Amino acid sequence: MSNGIIGIKGHKVWCVIGCLPEERTKEQEITIDVKVRAKFSQDQKIEERICYVKIAEVCTQVAKEKQHLLLESLAIDLLETLMTTFAINWAWVGIKKPSALPSAEFAFVELGTEG
Repeated sequence: MSNGIIGIKGHKVWCVIGCLPEERTKEQEITIDVKVRAKFSQDQKIEERICYVKIAEVCTQVAKEKQHLLLESLAIDLLETLMTTFAINWAWVGIKKPSALPSAEFAFVELGTEG
């Protein structure tokens, strides 16, 4: 059995996120990057493996359903959901919000678990 990292980069999600009144009425694009550390083995059944498609689905679902006020709260929810959904021992999430500031390419937050 080997330790490895699997994830997604630049996963685009349209969701309600932000604390300004105009941000609460329409969806905005964010991009989500995720890395998770898991054990991999040739002997694993396909249903036992971590799947990047499922990681993306979890990210989309959490972002759309909860309509977070802050990128930080979305990142925390994503980490908690990933840790409880998959057999992983470490996770890292990065979220970018391109429309946050007219003077910046994007605002972002990065959070990870210990380990």
